[in-house]
Amino acid sequence: MSAEPLRTQAIELVDDEGNVRARLAPGEEGRVSLELLDPGGGVRARLALGSDGAPRLELRDASGRPRLVLSARDDSSLELRDPSGRSRVTLGEWSDDSSTLRLSDHDGTARVALGAWADGGAGLDVWDAGARHRLNLGERPGGPAGVSMWDAAGHLRAVLAVGPEAEREASAEFWDADGAYRAGFGVWPDGDAGPELPSE
Repeated sequence: MSAEPLRTQAIELVDDEGNVRARLAPGEEGRVSLELLDPGGGVRARLALGSDGAPRLELRDASGRPRLVLSARDDSSLELRDPSGRSRVTLGEWSDDSSTLRLSDHDGTARVALGAWADGGAGLDVWDAGARHRLNLGERPGGPAGVSMWDAAGHLRAVLAVGPEAEREASAEFWDADGAYRAGFGVWPDGDAGPELPSE
């Protein structure tokens, strides 16, 4: 004969000194959470379901700040935070079928983003400490693969590209600090090869 399940509003586990070390309890609007506490009573790990039923896992430091956050809704993501609470690493799989990795510096400024998109393309972007876009490396199905670089003023300065295989194009192009096109060289779709200079 099977035993009847234990039904209660909340469960707390205590250590030999009576300190609460784990707590399982429902919250408002259908929420429920399991918390693991350190000897001082601080919550160090929390597994919860939101009102929409989505799960979330938090691992916290001694001050109670979340340092690792794992969540799953239509999107799924893993976030690493520093002691100040700033997001430093975010890895995500998103509802638009893309997946990305973002790295931020100690000020919380995004510095590197790596992504793969639903159309089969992929790219890498780099920003400087002033949040200025400096480099893009990307590839699109049926389109070119290339590298673009900007200066600190936001001017495009250089592009290195290889066209779709059918076109067999490869080129390098350069602009000056004022944004004027200065020179290019490569193999072009019409079969020409060599330098290309701006028209006078």
